Amino acid sequence: MGRLYRPLPEQLSDSERRFLERVAPLGLDFLTSRQRYFELFGVRSYHGWRDVIALPEASALSRTPLSFVMYADEQVMDLAPEYLWADYLAHDDARSNHRDMVEQLSLALGPPLVCDVSNCLQCRWDFGVFRVELHTFPPELQQPSNNVLHEQNPRLALCAAVSIHSALAFPYPDGSLEPVADAVRLGGGMVLDVAVGHWGSELGASRRYARRSPRSLAGAVGPGRLLAWRDDANRRLGVSAGARSLVFERAEVAALALRRFQGDRGPGGLRIELELSPARHAPEPATALLEATDPEGSEVVGLQRLAAQIAAHLGLELVRRSDDG
Repeated sequence: MGRLYRPLPEQLSDSERRFLERVAPLGLDFLTSRQRYFELFGVRSYHGWRDVIALPEASALSRTPLSFVMYADEQVMDLAPEYLWADYLAHDDARSNHRDMVEQLSLALGPPLVCDVSNCLQCRWDFGVFRVELHTFPPELQQPSNNVLHEQNPRLALCAAVSIHSALAFPYPDGSLEPVADAVRLGGGMVLDVAVGHWGSELGASRRYARRSPRSLAGAVGPGRLLAWRDDANRRLGVSAGARSLVFERAEVAALALRRFQGDRGPGGLRIELELSPARHAPEPATALLEATDPEGSEVVGLQRLAAQIAAHLGLELVRRSDDG
């Protein structure tokens, strides 16, 4: 799973380690690929809606055995699942299902954070990059809608859904990125260190390309800064900011783009993104690096200058795009 990915379990937090111990009886380690789960358990339809892979029932999180399922999307079968869910439907009443499951999960995970909204009863338990959520939608709180799944399976509207999440498909810090940290410390031409300021330094949560930086690299990136780096020995390039990195094979990347985008409701803006090569059958057409909403004047010039610096360092063509065509 993952080219040159070298997971560092010793760099997980204590709460993350406890969580992994808790879910181990489910068969989850967040390293095993969907393809391997498919080989073990096959694929089935989730109520005629989507193809899923179902894990065997287990009582790792609750007294009641639950069977967690993951999507079996072809384009990510080589990745570990970052989202699974299980339905709890012991009662013919949504609130009873929710109340019962809150009690069971709390015994295993501790007190939840309650975050109900107008039409949904919600709880969550956080463990670093991992979390467990519980969602229930009592029918009396719902507006009329065309939910085909519930129309075909009315009792599903009463279930309490337990979900397991990982913030990254590669949740373990990646030891293959430690040479980037060494290059920052030693200097040289491998790394470009640039200020990004208020444009933000939280990289996009790409399923395939995002990695959790090892401590040495996360500690080498200053606040409000971004590292653009080349790993010529392994034919890779990437960017790092905060505790996250985006890592690509050089042949996957076609260009660096400065894109003017339109906002769905508010103002649009400018985005610096890596465009990926269709010839490599990249699952994602582009991955965003930085974004500025409604920039004007000197800020536009600053973004243009920053994009040119990054493109030159990574050896990429800088192109300009617009959502207007």
